[in-house]
Amino acid sequence: MKWLAPSFLAAGCAFLISLVATSPASANELLLSSGIAAAIDLGRALFFEKRLSRSGTVACSSCLQPERGWTDGKARAGGLARLDRNTQSLFNVRYNRWFGWDGRNDSLWGHSLGPILDKREMGMTAEAVAAFIRGAQTYARQYETVFLRAACEAS
Repeated sequence: MKWLAPSFLAAGCAFLISLVATSPASANELLLSSGIAAAIDLGRALFFEKRLSRSGTVACSSCLQPERGWTDGKARAGGLARLDRNTQSLFNVRYNRWFGWDGRNDSLWGHSLGPILDKREMGMTAEAVAAFIRGAQTYARQYETVFLRAACEAS
């Protein structure tokens, strides 16, 4: 599977950061990051990053396991708590128009925020995600590379 989905995770995290930033990123800057190799690298790293959960024990990859067809193979998903649904696979997700079992999201980057912010899944807040990425030198550097480039290209 191409690592397109993680570039949207990076954009989703950028959106969370922009919510608490003094100069928020525009939607244009977020969308321009899609497909950029550096955004894919950042998203891939964040996809496997357990420190994006409140407990430090759950990553996106905890439920979306590459070796299991991008799902966890369980009847009920579980992050910080057991959920009332199973994990949807990321396989062929690029062909989806709507995301989530109820279709509540119309973009993959927007949908990627749900599990991070859901208290039952990863349990973070926008402020906590922003603080984590700013405080982790490697991620902060990658974030600046990706979204500074996108901002320059948008100008």
